[in-house]
Amino acid sequence: MLENKSVLIVEDEFLIGQLLHDMLGELDCRSITYSSDLSRALHALSKSRPDLAIIDLNLDGQSAVPLAVKLRDEQIPFIISSGYAPKSLDPEWQLYPILTKPFLLEALQNKISQALALNKL
Repeated sequence: MLENKSVLIVEDEFLIGQLLHDMLGELDCRSITYSSDLSRALHALSKSRPDLAIIDLNLDGQSAVPLAVKLRDEQIPFIISSGYAPKSLDPEWQLYPILTKPFLLEALQNKISQALALNKL
């Protein structure tokens, strides 16, 4: 599914970030970049363009909406990872695949497929 693909993970909870990293490895992801805060994520994005991003919109109280806007504007597929109910997100972001925490590999695969398909429209 992710052979020869690069993924940017933006997650402030270390264990969830590690879980995502491990799951992406199981899906044969070529390259994984991890960031736990907005400034590092934006810096990573300025250095290289990932094929997919998985982002938590709430990074220890800091909004990652500027990153989501940049991903959207650059047409980089992304998944929103959230511990909140999808309906609690701003309606603009409810249009994107939402991976609700906690999650299993099958749910991640499903959201990856959705994100990549959305970007082809």
